[in-house]
Amino acid sequence: MFRPSLAFIVLAAASLAGCIPTLYPLYTAQTMAFDPALVAEWVKDGSRESWVFNRAGEKEYRLVLTDGDGKQGQFSVRLVELQGRRFLDIHPIEPALEASGLYKALLLRAHTFLKVDQLGDSLKMSFVKPDWLKKRLQQRPGDVRHELIDDRILLTAQPQDLQAFVLSIVEEGAAWGEVGELKKAPSAILAF
Repeated sequence: MFRPSLAFIVLAAASLAGCIPTLYPLYTAQTMAFDPALVAEWVKDGSRESWVFNRAGEKEYRLVLTDGDGKQGQFSVRLVELQGRRFLDIHPIEPALEASGLYKALLLRAHTFLKVDQLGDSLKMSFVKPDWLKKRLQQRPGDVRHELIDDRILLTAQPQDLQAFVLSIVEEGAAWGEVGELKKAPSAILAF
């Protein structure tokens, strides 16, 4: 009987979402920021998708993401500022699964990150393209620590090294996927 490895499950889920999983966060204590403009309900035109950000700490947000099918996930989010550029570091909150303790203990809550292109009346963000990253790391494997597991990339670099890599590709248009745009919901006035 085929029993997929934990790493395979994490990487498969991340690949389906179009994001690159990382073991470590993109942020450090020095790079975390807070912008009250992010605290809102953000919606995608023509879709049921919504991203609801609430303040969860001095420099932390809580995100409830509802996809187009109405399925929800809860995440801890940090706004990261690197040399004048902004990113979101996202990782899932402990799931409330009705499963055994061992099963829950083996779930890896990986991080991922998005580049923030605009934060105002609209929120524009993009992920690194998995295919672009795979090709880049085949050509230049020393750019950032990573593992290739079942043909999927898992970034394993520590935060400072991950930051250096992200800054090295931030201006490479081909590295980033299509910019997703969310608009602030008219009724979205949330406490921060």
